Amino acid sequence: MDVLDLSWLPVGSNCSHHKGLEPADESPSHRNAPRKLPLSMASPLVIWEGCNLLAQRHDIPWSWDGSRWTYHKPVKRGRGELQFWIEGDNPQSKSHSDIAEFDIRSACLHLIYGAKVTQLSDPTQDVFQVSDRDLAHYFGLQRRRDLSQHDKLNLLERLVREVSRLRVAIRWLQQGDIPAFEEPEHPLWELVQFDHHPPQRSQRHPSGFTLTIRPGPWVQHFLNPQGQQQGRGFYQTTNIEADWIELAFRNWQQHPGMVRSLFWLIFKLRFGRQSPLRVSTLMTIAYGRAKLERAEGDRDTRKRLIRTFERDLELLAEAGLTPEFDAKTYPLEIRPLWARLQTIPDDSDDPTAIWLSDAEGDRSLLDFAPRGKWKRLKKARFSGFNPRD
Repeated sequence: MDVLDLSWLPVGSNCSHHKGLEPADESPSHRNAPRKLPLSMASPLVIWEGCNLLAQRHDIPWSWDGSRWTYHKPVKRGRGELQFWIEGDNPQSKSHSDIAEFDIRSACLHLIYGAKVTQLSDPTQDVFQVSDRDLAHYFGLQRRRDLSQHDKLNLLERLVREVSRLRVAIRWLQQGDIPAFEEPEHPLWELVQFDHHPPQRSQRHPSGFTLTIRPGPWVQHFLNPQGQQQGRGFYQTTNIEADWIELAFRNWQQHPGMVRSLFWLIFKLRFGRQSPLRVSTLMTIAYGRAKLERAEGDRDTRKRLIRTFERDLELLAEAGLTPEFDAKTYPLEIRPLWARLQTIPDDSDDPTAIWLSDAEGDRSLLDFAPRGKWKRLKKARFSGFNPRD
Protein backbone atom coordinates (compact mmCIF):
# COMPACT_ATOMS: atom_id res chain seq x y z
CA MET A 1 0.00 0.00 0.00
CA ASP A 2 1.26 3.45 -0.89
CA VAL A 3 2.34 5.27 2.26
CA LEU A 4 0.37 8.34 1.22
CA ASP A 5 -2.76 6.28 0.49
CA LEU A 6 -5.13 7.03 3.35
CA SER A 7 -7.84 4.56 2.29
CA TRP A 8 -7.24 2.55 5.45
CA LEU A 9 -8.82 5.39 7.45
CA PRO A 10 -12.59 5.71 7.83
CA VAL A 11 -13.95 8.32 5.43
CA GLY A 12 -17.59 8.73 6.27
CA SER A 13 -18.11 9.02 9.99
CA ASN A 14 -20.26 11.89 11.18
CA CYS A 15 -18.78 13.90 14.02
CA SER A 16 -19.50 17.29 15.43
CA HIS A 17 -17.52 18.99 18.17
CA HIS A 18 -17.72 22.28 19.99
CA LYS A 19 -17.77 25.09 17.45
CA GLY A 20 -16.08 28.42 17.94
CA LEU A 21 -13.26 30.51 16.57
CA GLU A 22 -12.02 32.99 19.11
CA PRO A 23 -12.13 36.64 18.02
CA ALA A 24 -8.87 38.10 16.80
CA ASP A 25 -6.91 39.95 19.42
CA GLU A 26 -5.54 43.08 17.80
CA SER A 27 -3.16 43.87 20.64
CA PRO A 28 0.46 42.66 20.37
CA SER A 29 0.99 39.25 21.95
CA HIS A 30 4.09 37.78 23.51
CA ARG A 31 5.66 34.38 23.88
CA ASN A 32 4.23 33.95 27.35
CA ALA A 33 0.75 35.08 26.31
CA PRO A 34 -2.19 32.89 27.38
CA ARG A 35 -2.77 29.88 25.21
CA LYS A 36 -5.28 30.46 22.44
CA LEU A 37 -8.57 28.58 22.55
CA PRO A 38 -8.93 25.49 20.32
CA LEU A 39 -10.42 25.95 16.87
CA SER A 40 -13.29 23.95 15.43
CA MET A 41 -12.33 23.01 11.88
CA ALA A 42 -13.87 21.15 8.95
CA SER A 43 -12.16 17.76 8.69
CA PRO A 44 -13.51 15.70 5.77
CA LEU A 45 -11.10 13.86 3.50
CA VAL A 46 -11.38 16.56 0.83
CA ILE A 47 -9.95 19.14 3.26
CA TRP A 48 -7.24 16.75 4.49
CA GLU A 49 -6.07 16.02 0.95
CA GLY A 50 -6.16 19.71 0.06
CA CYS A 51 -3.89 20.39 3.04
CA ASN A 52 -1.53 17.59 1.96
CA LEU A 53 -1.27 18.98 -1.57
CA LEU A 54 -0.41 22.48 -0.36
CA ALA A 55 2.16 21.17 2.13
CA GLN A 56 3.78 18.28 0.24
CA ARG A 57 3.57 19.82 -3.23
CA HIS A 58 5.79 17.89 -5.69
CA ASP A 59 6.14 14.94 -3.27
CA ILE A 60 2.50 14.09 -3.98
CA PRO A 61 2.10 11.60 -6.91
CA TRP A 62 0.81 14.05 -9.54
CA SER A 63 0.08 12.83 -13.07
CA TRP A 64 -0.05 14.74 -16.37
CA ASP A 65 -3.46 14.44 -18.04
CA GLY A 66 -2.45 16.10 -21.31
CA SER A 67 -3.10 19.69 -20.30
CA ARG A 68 -2.36 20.06 -16.58
CA TRP A 69 -1.16 18.26 -13.49
CA THR A 70 -3.77 16.12 -11.74
CA TYR A 71 -3.84 14.22 -8.47
CA HIS A 72 -6.18 11.23 -8.13
CA LYS A 73 -7.12 10.08 -4.64
CA PRO A 74 -8.98 6.75 -4.70
CA VAL A 75 -11.59 6.29 -1.98
CA LYS A 76 -12.48 2.82 -0.69
CA ARG A 77 -10.39 0.89 -3.23
CA GLY A 78 -11.47 2.94 -6.19
CA ARG A 79 -15.22 2.83 -5.60
CA GLY A 80 -14.98 6.58 -5.09
CA GLU A 81 -12.42 9.23 -5.98
CA LEU A 82 -11.23 12.74 -5.28
CA GLN A 83 -9.52 14.49 -8.20
CA PHE A 84 -7.50 17.67 -7.69
CA TRP A 85 -6.08 20.27 -10.06
CA ILE A 86 -4.14 23.49 -9.71
CA GLU A 87 -5.76 26.22 -11.77
CA GLY A 88 -3.39 28.26 -13.91
CA ASP A 89 -0.85 25.56 -14.81
CA ASN A 90 1.28 26.35 -17.84
CA PRO A 91 -0.09 24.01 -20.56
CA GLN A 92 3.23 24.27 -22.45
CA SER A 93 5.27 22.79 -19.61
CA LYS A 94 5.23 19.37 -17.95
CA SER A 95 7.68 20.33 -15.23
CA HIS A 96 6.80 20.26 -11.55
CA SER A 97 8.13 23.79 -11.08
CA ASP A 98 4.70 25.36 -10.72
CA ILE A 99 3.73 22.92 -7.97
CA ALA A 100 7.12 23.11 -6.24
CA GLU A 101 6.92 26.89 -6.01
CA PHE A 102 3.83 26.73 -3.82
CA ASP A 103 4.48 28.17 -0.37
CA ILE A 104 3.91 25.63 2.41
CA ARG A 105 2.38 28.46 4.47
CA SER A 106 -0.62 28.40 2.14
CA ALA A 107 -1.65 25.24 4.00
CA CYS A 108 -1.93 27.41 7.16
CA LEU A 109 -4.40 29.65 5.35
CA HIS A 110 -6.30 26.57 4.16
CA LEU A 111 -6.72 25.54 7.82
CA ILE A 112 -7.96 29.01 8.77
CA TYR A 113 -10.59 28.77 6.04
CA GLY A 114 -11.50 25.33 7.39
CA ALA A 115 -12.06 26.90 10.81
CA LYS A 116 -13.97 29.92 9.53
CA VAL A 117 -16.44 27.81 7.56
CA THR A 118 -17.58 26.01 10.73
CA GLN A 119 -18.76 29.37 12.10
CA LEU A 120 -21.38 29.75 9.38
CA SER A 121 -24.95 29.00 10.40
CA ASP A 122 -25.46 27.35 7.01
CA PRO A 123 -22.16 26.56 5.25
CA THR A 124 -24.05 25.39 2.15
CA GLN A 125 -25.46 28.89 1.54
CA ASP A 126 -23.31 31.46 3.34
CA VAL A 127 -19.95 33.11 2.71
CA PHE A 128 -17.40 34.16 5.31
CA GLN A 129 -15.04 37.11 5.54
CA VAL A 130 -11.52 37.35 6.89
CA SER A 131 -9.23 40.37 7.06
CA ASP A 132 -5.48 40.76 6.90
CA ARG A 133 -5.53 41.62 10.62
CA ASP A 134 -7.30 38.33 11.41
CA LEU A 135 -4.67 36.40 9.48
CA ALA A 136 -1.79 38.33 11.06
CA HIS A 137 -3.19 37.36 14.46
CA TYR A 138 -3.47 33.65 13.71
CA PHE A 139 -0.07 33.52 11.99
CA GLY A 140 1.76 35.60 14.60
CA LEU A 141 2.78 38.21 12.01
CA GLN A 142 2.17 41.08 14.44
CA ARG A 143 5.44 40.08 16.16
CA ARG A 144 7.51 40.04 12.99
CA ARG A 145 9.63 43.20 13.15
CA ASP A 146 11.74 42.15 10.16
CA LEU A 147 8.81 42.63 7.77
CA SER A 148 7.19 45.92 6.85
CA GLN A 149 3.42 46.20 6.71
CA HIS A 150 3.68 46.24 2.92
CA ASP A 151 5.73 43.01 2.96
CA LYS A 152 3.20 41.32 5.24
CA LEU A 153 0.29 42.28 3.00
CA ASN A 154 2.11 41.06 -0.11
CA LEU A 155 2.87 37.74 1.58
CA LEU A 156 -0.72 37.24 2.71
CA GLU A 157 -2.12 38.16 -0.69
CA ARG A 158 0.19 35.66 -2.39
CA LEU A 159 -1.01 32.90 -0.05
CA VAL A 160 -4.63 33.85 -0.74
CA ARG A 161 -4.04 33.56 -4.49
CA GLU A 162 -2.34 30.18 -4.10
CA VAL A 163 -5.15 28.62 -2.04
CA SER A 164 -7.70 29.95 -4.52
CA ARG A 165 -6.07 27.92 -7.31
CA LEU A 166 -6.93 24.55 -5.76
CA ARG A 167 -9.82 22.77 -7.49
CA VAL A 168 -11.49 19.43 -6.85
CA ALA A 169 -14.02 16.99 -8.31
CA ILE A 170 -15.70 14.35 -6.15
CA ARG A 171 -17.14 10.92 -6.87
CA TRP A 172 -18.35 9.45 -3.58
CA LEU A 173 -19.64 6.01 -2.79
CA GLN A 174 -22.84 5.22 -0.93
CA GLN A 175 -22.30 4.83 2.81
CA GLY A 176 -25.12 3.36 4.82
CA ASP A 177 -28.30 5.30 4.10
CA ILE A 178 -26.37 8.22 2.62
CA PRO A 179 -26.58 7.89 -1.17
CA ALA A 180 -23.64 8.12 -3.57
CA PHE A 181 -23.02 11.51 -5.18
CA GLU A 182 -20.79 13.31 -7.66
CA GLU A 183 -19.65 16.92 -7.82
CA PRO A 184 -17.94 18.23 -10.97
CA GLU A 185 -14.77 20.29 -10.81
CA HIS A 186 -15.06 23.32 -8.53
CA PRO A 187 -12.81 25.55 -6.41
CA LEU A 188 -12.22 24.26 -2.92
CA TRP A 189 -12.42 27.89 -1.71
CA GLU A 190 -13.89 30.45 -4.09
CA LEU A 191 -12.45 33.95 -3.74
CA VAL A 192 -15.64 35.96 -4.24
CA GLN A 193 -14.19 39.38 -3.46
CA PHE A 194 -10.83 40.87 -2.54
CA ASP A 195 -11.32 44.37 -1.09
CA HIS A 196 -8.19 46.45 -0.54
CA HIS A 197 -8.55 49.07 2.18
CA PRO A 198 -7.61 52.53 0.91
CA PRO A 199 -4.21 53.83 2.08
CA GLN A 200 -4.06 56.28 4.93
CA ARG A 201 -2.68 59.76 4.40
CA SER A 202 0.85 58.83 5.37
CA GLN A 203 0.88 55.63 3.30
CA ARG A 204 1.57 54.90 -0.35
CA HIS A 205 0.11 51.38 -0.33
CA PRO A 206 -3.27 49.91 0.74
CA SER A 207 -3.58 49.63 4.51
CA GLY A 208 -5.08 46.14 4.45
CA PHE A 209 -7.71 43.95 2.85
CA THR A 210 -10.85 41.93 3.51
CA LEU A 211 -11.60 38.64 1.76
CA THR A 212 -14.99 37.19 0.99
CA ILE A 213 -14.78 33.42 0.59
CA ARG A 214 -17.44 30.95 -0.53
CA PRO A 215 -16.78 27.28 0.24
CA GLY A 216 -17.18 24.95 -2.72
CA PRO A 217 -20.09 22.53 -3.25
CA TRP A 218 -18.23 19.93 -1.18
CA VAL A 219 -19.84 21.49 1.94
CA GLN A 220 -23.28 20.27 0.80
CA HIS A 221 -22.12 16.74 1.49
CA PHE A 222 -19.48 16.97 4.24
CA LEU A 223 -20.42 20.07 6.27
CA ASN A 224 -24.19 20.07 6.12
CA PRO A 225 -25.88 20.15 9.56
CA GLN A 226 -29.37 19.71 8.08
CA GLY A 227 -28.15 16.86 5.88
CA GLN A 228 -26.63 15.16 8.90
CA GLN A 229 -29.89 15.41 10.85
CA GLN A 230 -31.87 14.02 7.90
CA GLY A 231 -29.40 11.20 7.23
CA ARG A 232 -28.42 12.37 3.75
CA GLY A 233 -25.04 13.96 4.41
CA PHE A 234 -22.16 14.41 6.84
CA TYR A 235 -21.05 17.06 9.28
CA GLN A 236 -17.36 16.34 9.87
CA THR A 237 -15.30 18.58 12.14
CA THR A 238 -12.45 18.29 14.59
CA ASN A 239 -10.79 20.54 17.17
CA ILE A 240 -7.20 21.73 16.80
CA GLU A 241 -4.94 24.01 18.79
CA ALA A 242 -4.81 27.53 17.35
CA ASP A 243 -1.16 27.64 18.44
CA TRP A 244 -0.35 24.88 15.94
CA ILE A 245 -1.10 27.17 13.00
CA GLU A 246 1.25 29.82 14.33
CA LEU A 247 3.86 27.12 15.06
CA ALA A 248 3.70 25.96 11.44
CA PHE A 249 3.86 29.50 10.08
CA ARG A 250 6.91 30.23 12.22
CA ASN A 251 8.85 27.03 11.42
CA TRP A 252 7.99 26.40 7.76
CA GLN A 253 11.52 27.22 6.55
CA GLN A 254 13.78 25.68 9.19
CA HIS A 255 11.59 22.69 10.03
CA PRO A 256 9.38 21.89 6.99
CA GLY A 257 9.28 18.20 7.94
CA MET A 258 7.76 19.05 11.31
CA VAL A 259 5.19 21.28 9.63
CA ARG A 260 4.19 18.60 7.12
CA SER A 261 3.91 16.02 9.92
CA LEU A 262 1.81 18.39 12.01
CA PHE A 263 -0.64 19.08 9.17
CA TRP A 264 -1.04 15.35 8.51
CA LEU A 265 -1.44 14.43 12.19
CA ILE A 266 -4.09 17.12 12.76
CA PHE A 267 -6.48 15.13 10.60
CA LYS A 268 -5.29 11.68 11.62
CA LEU A 269 -6.08 12.52 15.25
CA ARG A 270 -9.71 12.86 14.27
CA PHE A 271 -9.78 9.08 13.88
CA GLY A 272 -8.22 8.35 17.27
CA ARG A 273 -5.17 9.64 19.08
CA GLN A 274 -4.03 6.12 19.97
CA SER A 275 -3.78 4.78 16.42
CA PRO A 276 -0.49 2.95 15.65
CA LEU A 277 1.75 4.59 13.07
CA ARG A 278 4.98 3.40 11.48
CA VAL A 279 8.00 5.67 11.80
CA SER A 280 8.71 5.09 8.09
CA THR A 281 5.22 6.37 7.24
CA LEU A 282 5.65 9.59 9.19
CA MET A 283 9.14 10.09 7.73
CA THR A 284 7.79 9.73 4.20
CA ILE A 285 5.10 12.29 4.92
CA ALA A 286 7.62 14.65 6.53
CA TYR A 287 10.48 14.44 4.02
CA GLY A 288 9.22 12.72 0.88
CA ARG A 289 10.01 9.31 -0.56
CA ALA A 290 12.96 10.58 -2.63
CA LYS A 291 14.86 11.84 0.43
CA LEU A 292 14.38 8.52 2.23
CA GLU A 293 15.68 6.64 -0.80
CA ARG A 294 18.80 8.84 -0.86
CA ALA A 295 19.33 8.12 2.81
CA GLU A 296 19.33 4.37 2.12
CA GLY A 297 22.52 4.69 0.09
CA ASP A 298 24.40 7.36 2.02
CA ARG A 299 25.45 7.11 5.66
CA ASP A 300 25.88 10.87 6.21
CA THR A 301 22.43 11.56 4.75
CA ARG A 302 20.94 8.95 7.11
CA LYS A 303 22.59 10.54 10.14
CA ARG A 304 21.36 14.03 9.18
CA LEU A 305 17.86 12.75 8.51
CA ILE A 306 17.68 10.98 11.88
CA ARG A 307 18.83 14.16 13.68
CA THR A 308 16.27 16.22 11.78
CA PHE A 309 13.50 13.73 12.50
CA GLU A 310 14.25 13.61 16.22
CA ARG A 311 14.35 17.40 16.47
CA ASP A 312 11.02 17.61 14.60
CA LEU A 313 9.50 15.12 17.04
CA GLU A 314 10.75 17.26 19.90
CA LEU A 315 9.08 20.36 18.44
CA LEU A 316 5.81 18.45 18.12
CA ALA A 317 6.10 17.33 21.73
CA GLU A 318 6.83 20.89 22.90
CA ALA A 319 3.71 22.03 21.04
CA GLY A 320 1.63 19.54 23.02
CA LEU A 321 1.47 16.74 20.43
CA THR A 322 3.43 14.06 22.28
CA PRO A 323 4.56 10.89 20.47
CA GLU A 324 3.93 7.64 22.31
CA PHE A 325 6.74 5.18 21.50
CA ASP A 326 5.80 1.53 21.06
CA ALA A 327 7.73 -0.32 23.78
CA LYS A 328 8.44 -3.39 21.64
CA THR A 329 9.48 -1.87 18.30
CA TYR A 330 10.74 1.52 19.51
CA PRO A 331 12.79 0.70 22.64
CA LEU A 332 14.59 3.27 24.75
CA GLU A 333 18.02 2.91 23.12
CA ILE A 334 16.82 4.11 19.68
CA ARG A 335 14.58 6.90 20.94
CA PRO A 336 15.66 10.55 20.76
CA LEU A 337 17.84 11.79 23.62
CA TRP A 338 15.14 14.21 24.79
CA ALA A 339 12.69 11.28 25.08
CA ARG A 340 15.22 9.15 26.97
CA LEU A 341 15.85 11.95 29.45
CA GLN A 342 12.11 12.22 30.09
CA THR A 343 12.21 8.76 31.65
CA ILE A 344 14.18 10.17 34.59
CA PRO A 345 11.75 10.93 37.45
CA ASP A 346 11.60 14.60 38.43
CA ASP A 347 10.83 13.93 42.09
CA SER A 348 13.66 11.56 42.92
CA ASP A 349 15.09 11.96 46.45
CA ASP A 350 18.60 11.12 45.22
CA PRO A 351 19.29 12.25 41.63
CA THR A 352 22.93 11.16 41.95
CA ALA A 353 21.87 7.56 42.49
CA ILE A 354 19.95 7.60 39.22
CA TRP A 355 23.02 8.59 37.22
CA LEU A 356 25.26 6.11 39.07
CA SER A 357 22.80 3.33 38.30
CA ASP A 358 22.62 4.48 34.69
CA ALA A 359 26.41 4.38 34.34
CA GLU A 360 26.57 0.82 35.69
CA GLY A 361 24.12 -0.52 33.10
CA ASP A 362 24.96 -2.04 29.73
CA ARG A 363 23.92 1.18 28.02
CA SER A 364 23.67 4.72 29.33
CA LEU A 365 20.89 7.18 28.52
CA LEU A 366 23.59 9.43 27.07
CA ASP A 367 25.20 6.79 24.84
CA PHE A 368 25.46 7.33 21.12
CA ALA A 369 22.92 5.57 18.92
CA PRO A 370 23.51 1.83 18.56
CA ARG A 371 24.58 0.26 15.26
CA GLY A 372 21.75 -0.45 12.88
CA LYS A 373 19.53 2.30 14.27
CA TRP A 374 18.28 3.29 10.80
CA LYS A 375 17.04 -0.24 10.03
CA ARG A 376 15.42 -0.51 13.42
CA LEU A 377 13.73 2.88 13.02
CA LYS A 378 12.14 1.81 9.73
CA LYS A 379 10.43 -1.04 11.58
CA ALA A 380 9.56 1.00 14.67
CA ARG A 381 6.07 2.26 15.45
CA PHE A 382 4.41 4.98 17.44
CA SER A 383 1.53 3.78 19.61
CA GLY A 384 -0.15 7.11 18.96
CA PHE A 385 0.13 10.86 19.49
CA ASN A 386 -1.41 12.49 22.52
CA PRO A 387 -2.60 16.08 22.15
CA ARG A 388 -2.51 18.13 25.32
CA ASP A 389 -5.78 18.38 27.19
